[in-house]
Amino acid sequence: RIYGRRQSDNLVRVEDDTQATVGVNVSGYLLPPEDVHGSLAKLRCFVNNRHVKDRTISQGVNDGIRGFLEKGSRAAGVLFVTVPAQTVDVNVHPAKHEIRFRAPSEVLKQVVARISAGMTAYQDSFRQEVFNLPNKAARPAVRQSFPSGAAGGETPTISSRAEFYRQGGQAP
Repeated sequence: RIYGRRQSDNLVRVEDDTQATVGVNVSGYLLPPEDVHGSLAKLRCFVNNRHVKDRTISQGVNDGIRGFLEKGSRAAGVLFVTVPAQTVDVNVHPAKHEIRFRAPSEVLKQVVARISAGMTAYQDSFRQEVFNLPNKAARPAVRQSFPSGAAGGETPTISSRAEFYRQGGQAP
């Protein structure tokens, strides 16, 4: 359990399958967007099993989760980054809490990709559960727009969006 029983039952899993090709492994768990409240959320980061504070990882999480959280909310969870020991400098801060990556852009890219993939998978499963959608692989890859309102340019209502998803993304 990471954040208590209620939150721990519904965490967003961040998984990595690219370690063999790039040497950066990113995994962990985040609170789902609906359970994150305010700007005091805590994100705990570990690099090679050492608790650290790192701007590259924080920026990667913020970039990867952008668009999934409400404005003013911050990510909360636990993130584990594993890199080859020679690619990270732990002698930046006397307490060893701050680190420096030799290739920060590669770490940033992997953190953004894994966070975004985890949040997208969570969002897809949530959408499927709420709207009884078929698996994403079974649906056509064509992007559909929401049906427009009676006046032609009105923003669709929640009920028309729900109806849109119930119909498998096909406009009426």
